[in-house]
Amino acid sequence: MGKKQMPQRPSFYVKRAYIIFLTVLHDKEGFEPEDMRRLWGEIRELSRSLNEGRCSYEDLNRVLKNECGVEVTG
Repeated sequence: MGKKQMPQRPSFYVKRAYIIFLTVLHDKEGFEPEDMRRLWGEIRELSRSLNEGRCSYEDLNRVLKNECGVEVTG
């Protein structure tokens, strides 16, 4: 039987990436507090899916590349 993975708290760098991402959405794209809360809920749900193995980072990166023309590298 597999060992259940405990949710981890975001790292220092992940927190900074969230702050940058959310600030750009608010400041440059006009996201309102309601939009931000909805988006944050979606991020949390997708994070759960990743933690539970329902999808992978590679899956998400492939979708971004194929559907949006954006690929995260590095």
